[in-house]
Amino acid sequence: MPAHYQVKQETSDKRDPSRFWVNRASDEKRSPLFSCPPFSCLRLGQQENGGQENIFAASSRKILTRILDNCGAFVGLGICMSYSNFTITELEKRFGLDIVTGLDLFDFVAPVEISAWLVETLTENVPVALAVSTEKARSEFIVAPILTELRKRMNHQISLFSGVEFNVDPASGLTGVCDFLITCSTQQLVVEAPIITMVEAKNDNLKSAVPQCLAEMVAAQVFNERENVPIQTVYGAVTTGSAWNFIALRDRHASVDLREYSIKEPGKVLGILLHMLNQPTPN
Repeated sequence: MPAHYQVKQETSDKRDPSRFWVNRASDEKRSPLFSCPPFSCLRLGQQENGGQENIFAASSRKILTRILDNCGAFVGLGICMSYSNFTITELEKRFGLDIVTGLDLFDFVAPVEISAWLVETLTENVPVALAVSTEKARSEFIVAPILTELRKRMNHQISLFSGVEFNVDPASGLTGVCDFLITCSTQQLVVEAPIITMVEAKNDNLKSAVPQCLAEMVAAQVFNERENVPIQTVYGAVTTGSAWNFIALRDRHASVDLREYSIKEPGKVLGILLHMLNQPTPN
């Protein structure tokens, strides 16, 4: 293990003396399980029949390395990455992305008429979602109905997934749970390529969700290429339910549309999502 990291045993809790954490030698602060950078916590040494066994002493380095690798860690740096850990700078450095902003990418897209079902659903749900104002409420009451309408408009020729683990390349930090992803496949039991759109829901700041969504879009590119079903552009959306931003990723070039589209114009939001899906895909 690198010299600037220490492995310590916590002895203050007599009920469970086999507790360990990894931290920088210069800082004693501890954090929850796998919440680095820069800290990671481990709970090792559970023993049956009330006894205590120091599993860590038996194979500490092997266990530690395996656990951290499984969560996308860079053991030598003490960094445990996932989609939510990325910043714009990190994306540019690690994946060579060229990220531009301020483009009115979808101004040309015409609004579509939404169904009576979606009108009624949003009329009923939006006030509830905004009052509760949690990410879960906004996802369930606003985002999910719009994406359900999208799937209907596509004659169920796409698949919609919510809250799925999408672990593509843990060594690069491309791992974690995605709020929503859309594939151009009718297979609804498992995620199949090509993935065409990632949707990340937040309860407040849209801009803070852009790096996470971009990381998920990079993972979708990697996944599509690995499955030999690459597509020209992977799209993304970040939304609070009441406001929407859209992103396009082609090769290493990412365009972030800074215009916010309001849920008060659901036909425009749905029109943009439909436009994203209407691109040539490999057979």
